[in-house]
Amino acid sequence: MAEPTPPWRALLTALSEIPVPVWGIRLVGILAIGLAFTIPTLAGLGGWVVYGGAVSDQPENLRPRLVWLPGGTFMMGSPEGVGDSDEHPQHEVTLTRFGICETEVTVRQYELVTGEKPSDCYYGCDDDHPVQTVSWEDSARYLNALTRLENRTRPEDPLTECYDEQTWAWDRRCTGYRLPTEAEWEYAARAGSTTAFHFGDDKHEICQYGNINDAQVNCTDNYSILAPVGSFKANAWGLYDMHGNVWEWTYDWYDSSFYEKSQSKDENPANKNTASDRTLRGGSFDFLPSFARSAVRFRFTPVFRYWIVGLRCVRGPSPQH
Repeated sequence: MAEPTPPWRALLTALSEIPVPVWGIRLVGILAIGLAFTIPTLAGLGGWVVYGGAVSDQPENLRPRLVWLPGGTFMMGSPEGVGDSDEHPQHEVTLTRFGICETEVTVRQYELVTGEKPSDCYYGCDDDHPVQTVSWEDSARYLNALTRLENRTRPEDPLTECYDEQTWAWDRRCTGYRLPTEAEWEYAARAGSTTAFHFGDDKHEICQYGNINDAQVNCTDNYSILAPVGSFKANAWGLYDMHGNVWEWTYDWYDSSFYEKSQSKDENPANKNTASDRTLRGGSFDFLPSFARSAVRFRFTPVFRYWIVGLRCVRGPSPQH
């Protein structure tokens, strides 16, 4: 598909058709364009990204800001007597360094990259709401497209796409954008904590940290539907909305007994064995706080689109970036 004509070029073409006798007017127009639009090569995106009413080439307009997390070891899952059966056994996991976006991907960011908005916006479709009604496959396409767009700003050091859009296989050597693994998501959500939520075990405190169904807690988060991303307190590592707002896709295929099978000391574990569902994490505005615990695992088929489901992007592990 041909890329749209950048606005600076369309305006310049229109001005070039002005008759020669009014060259003075034409020159003023060209100078105005120079003030309104910087040289296109500086944008680096083969066009112009317009966000918040201004022209910008910043990658953060296409995705949330990346927070780079050091590698480490943590206890994944829930201790005995806590949580659901698929959260057991609790086991040690080691991860290498990776970057994760500080918020969920927004409606505006998704639209700028894909040219599409969610088909169901009943629960909130403002620019700063988390994108929702996106499938796992939609999410993977967005992340590949994001990688391609960002490469236009870094031609000397291009990122590589992570997903084969025919088979949906993940190239583990990739350096571009992708979904977090379950282990990466839980590590990032916990931010060093060992409690049910990153802020502690008391669910009545969750309204400070996330947008959930607060019918069973002694607090209110002041939102009955989706909240703009970043509306609540961040966790200790500066990540927002790890509890609630929308369920977030992860890479992993869902297997209720995966933890029983994956107690090796391998770094960066992920369930690559094809199944019927992919795993989601984090809870949503329409679910009770118990579903927003750091260890909770949820699942949907990868072509499923629903207004409680969105995504968060990751890069790495990649020591050079």
